Amino acid sequence: MFFVLIQLLGFILTASIQAKNDPQTTSIPYVSDAVTIDGSLDERFWKSAHTLPLKMSQPIYGNPPSTETTVKVAHSGNAIYVGGYFKYNSSDINDRQLSRDDLDYSSDLFGVVIDGYNDKKSANVFITSPSGNKTDLAVTDDAEFSKNLNWNTFWTVKVNREDTYWSFEMRIPLSSLQYQKKDGKVVAGLSVWKYSADNNEFDTYPLISNDYGNDSYFKPSKTAAFSFNTDIGTKSKPLFVTPYFLGGYDHEQLNSGDNHGQFSPNIGIDAKYKLSSNFTLDATVNTDFAHVEDDNQQINLTRFPLHREEKRTFFQERAGLFSFNTGGPTNLFYSRRIGLTDEGRDVPIDGGVRLTGRAGRWDIGALSLQSAPKYGNEGESFGVIRVRRNLSDDRSTYVGFMSTSRVSQSNVYNLAYGVDMVWEGDRDLFITGRYSHTFDDPDSSGYTRGWLNNTNMLIKAERKSYIGFFYKFSINRMGQSYNPGLGFVDRTDFTRYGDRIAYGWEAPKHSFIQKSQLITDAHIYVGNTSNKMESSSILIKNYTSFKSGFVIQFGVKHQTEHLTTGYNLSERVSIPAGQYGFEEVFVKFSTSKGSRLRLDASTSVGGFFDGKGVGTVISPEWSINPNFELSGDMEYYNINFEERGQLYRSLLLRGRLDVKPAPNISISGLAQYNSLTNVTSSFARFRFNIADGSDLFLVYRFGQNNTPFEQLHLNDPVEIHSLQAKFNYTFQY
Repeated sequence: MFFVLIQLLGFILTASIQAKNDPQTTSIPYVSDAVTIDGSLDERFWKSAHTLPLKMSQPIYGNPPSTETTVKVAHSGNAIYVGGYFKYNSSDINDRQLSRDDLDYSSDLFGVVIDGYNDKKSANVFITSPSGNKTDLAVTDDAEFSKNLNWNTFWTVKVNREDTYWSFEMRIPLSSLQYQKKDGKVVAGLSVWKYSADNNEFDTYPLISNDYGNDSYFKPSKTAAFSFNTDIGTKSKPLFVTPYFLGGYDHEQLNSGDNHGQFSPNIGIDAKYKLSSNFTLDATVNTDFAHVEDDNQQINLTRFPLHREEKRTFFQERAGLFSFNTGGPTNLFYSRRIGLTDEGRDVPIDGGVRLTGRAGRWDIGALSLQSAPKYGNEGESFGVIRVRRNLSDDRSTYVGFMSTSRVSQSNVYNLAYGVDMVWEGDRDLFITGRYSHTFDDPDSSGYTRGWLNNTNMLIKAERKSYIGFFYKFSINRMGQSYNPGLGFVDRTDFTRYGDRIAYGWEAPKHSFIQKSQLITDAHIYVGNTSNKMESSSILIKNYTSFKSGFVIQFGVKHQTEHLTTGYNLSERVSIPAGQYGFEEVFVKFSTSKGSRLRLDASTSVGGFFDGKGVGTVISPEWSINPNFELSGDMEYYNINFEERGQLYRSLLLRGRLDVKPAPNISISGLAQYNSLTNVTSSFARFRFNIADGSDLFLVYRFGQNNTPFEQLHLNDPVEIHSLQAKFNYTFQY
């Protein structure tokens, strides 16, 4: 395996990479006329702007937009301006999206995708709607994974709406982007799209096929090349300084009847400095994340740990640069290892710095943070370095290096490093190789000598398309003592073989079907130490999407498991060691995202180890009006292990209310109940977004353990209350 990776890496470094034909680069015109951002495109400024000819992507690919659509772009030397005018045949304009960072396909939308480095891998997206709200997000790895809605920056948008049309003006400062210029000229990727909820219509420039569903419109690889000159207009290297002030009260009631309460005042500061157009330095002192929404509770039927989303803003700038994924959730860097316990409890961060940017063809990222002692744990120092060398101007081909360190105050350490490469060929072919190694302090528990014991290696070849024949083949070997102290690993000591063979086709233009895919997924895990198969799975499914927005998939799955050690599903139900084979059938569907009332649902029936049962997940959403939205989740499992006389039942309920009285004011409430832990929790947050980077938060948290008191220890908490107020204001210099 190792020699295969080295040979492929050598091939990438020495081969002559045949670039695609250079796409035509369109110049964004410089316009010196004054412009007032008010939503109307009636000023002289827009007469000199470049008009983008949008075409329909779906439901009928290549058609003109169904209604009059005009989009223009220009720049002023220090900002990019985008304006649009959309005519409707009636007054039925959908404006159900109102609050900040609310990406809701039940509303009409307009989005701008900017790939500042034109590297076809990462981009920033700016979205608005007829209500004039602002949603900004970041995508990495060509939008292959989830979109990062926790990324926020500084920009302005205003909307003008009448009965039969809406128009907008958007100003995106260059200081809010990372880009690279040569001789004062910038070449960036840019695409725009308009979405109409009533007929599930996407109109785009350039014309983008719907091969990847709605993710198609967020892909940097689908942008067109645009150039503009930055050696005109006002220059600045802005410094953003954001102090915060926090005050609140926490109360805890113990099973013994004792009550503990304390006030928790705090202050801190964050700063962001644009060292240049392509480098950003972030610094933080006494970091606080009191305003961050609680994690969703989850039910885990596996024997492996759960991976959770990073929501904290400090870790968002070019977060994809720090990705070093070797399959599934496994990653060399998992930012939730910093400032959070495994249970999700906050650990104070004294301070730190973060640098991201590009020099020539080099992507560079560095991070250093210091945490304070808490919960009986020592304070720790954390460090990350990430470097990538891009080998092509128009393909996702690179080689890279990454290292992480975690050192306690008593100098117990964990170090890790990795090298990786990605090569993009013709016809959407990608070859990926990654190698990483970890070092634990020899005096720490769990330290094992041996090169392979502490190594993780991956080789993968895939065709990234959902139309025609597409596939993914991979081999991943991980040693039994591989332990990235700042990473995430769900299992060790295995070699995995997989993954996918599939075929997808698009329906004719006159059909009510959009596209359909027949997919076969398969993998096998072999234990390195035991040299025996640990688990395997084969899944056959059909995925079909309709032009109305309805999606359905169904299939059958066969799974085998060889457990050398059993594990607990709950306090009363366990899976004993043994060899198992079982099957299940499933169906999933989702209704059109353009409807006021939307539903995602799935159900599965069949075996689970030596039991049989059913699992159901139902997730409704209801946009009552632009100001109110209700959503929820119900997850239920009933599994009967008849021969062992055990019955597993679990119920997870989650309800959410979002109130949006104005574009800069939002109120959100989240309530959850988990029958396995018998815990009820709730979270409520009021946010007044005074301006970009300036907010007032009021946050209330409640938790209640419903377990009978005789089953708890005296010092176990049975009820907690927390009320926090946080104010932060950003000064720009």
